[in-house]
Amino acid sequence: EAMACGLPCIGSAVAGVTDVVRDGQNGILVPESNPVALAVALGRLATAAARRYALAKAGLECARTSFSSGRMWENFQTFIGSLGC
Repeated sequence: EAMACGLPCIGSAVAGVTDVVRDGQNGILVPESNPVALAVALGRLATAAARRYALAKAGLECARTSFSSGRMWENFQTFIGSLGC
């Protein structure tokens, strides 16, 4: 949701999240259940406007290309086709 809203994204490096967030490219990944790493990542973003902007811009582009309604429809059709329906 953060990406789709044009906000920089910080997420835990867990299944599902790592499929979308590319650490340092379109967001920041921190180790699971590590509040210190999360605080450090938040602090770094709070003081780095250019980095916030770059991550937000890349995340928004990712959301638009990967999760648009058209893309989701294509993925759904592919899935249904793979079932032989």
